[in-house]
Amino acid sequence: MAKFQNKYRSESHRFRYWDYSAPSAYFITAVVHNREDIFGIIENNKFIPSPIGKIAHKIFLELPKGNKDIILDEFILMPNHFHCIIIIKDIEFQYPKSEISEFDEWTVTPSIDYIQELFNRGRMQSKDLFSEYENNQEPTKDEMNKFRKMRRKMIIPRLVGKLKMQVSKEINILNDTAAKKSWQDDFYDIIIRNKTEYKNIKAYIKTNPANWSKDRFSN
Repeated sequence: MAKFQNKYRSESHRFRYWDYSAPSAYFITAVVHNREDIFGIIENNKFIPSPIGKIAHKIFLELPKGNKDIILDEFILMPNHFHCIIIIKDIEFQYPKSEISEFDEWTVTPSIDYIQELFNRGRMQSKDLFSEYENNQEPTKDEMNKFRKMRRKMIIPRLVGKLKMQVSKEINILNDTAAKKSWQDDFYDIIIRNKTEYKNIKAYIKTNPANWSKDRFSN
C-alpha cells in the first residue's frame, strides 16, 4: 500500500491553484498528533472504536448539515488517522436520486461514471478563479501567501478544519484537558480525476483495517 500512497500523494499537488470549493471528489486523510492511537484498535482485521473514536465518527456524519452540495462517501477511522472521500456537487450537475445507491447504513455513493465529469468541472472552475493556473507560471511568494489565505476559506479546508476542531473539543472535554493538541497541523488531499482512481481509493479505504500492520501510520 505504500506504493499506492506514494503515487497518489505526489499527484495530489498537481494543480497548484486548485479551487477547493470546486465540484470534484476529494480523498482526505488526517492524522492524530504524534500518531497516538486514540480512536481505537484493530482486532481481527476490524476497527474497534474507543469512546473518542465514537465521538469522531458521530461528528464526521454531521458534516453535511448546512452543506447541501456535499456528499459524504467512503469513510474509515483507524487508530490514529482517518480516510474519507468527500464529493462536492454543483448547481449545474446534481445527482438524480436514481443515481445514488446506499452501500451501508451511513454511506451514499454517486455513480462512478460521474467522477471524471466532476473533476473536469472542478478544473474549469479553478482556471476561472486563478489565472496563474492556466499558464502554470511559477508563483511569487506573495502570490502563494495570498492563495493560502484564500484556500483556508474554501469548502474542503473548512470542512476538515471544522471536523478537527470539534473532535479536539470533545476529546478535551472527555479527558478534562485544556486545549490539548489532537491533530497534526495539516491534512493530505487527493483530487480524484477519474473512476479508476475512485475505485482504487475506495477499495484502499475499505481494506485499510486488514492492512494495518503494513500501514505507514502504524506504530
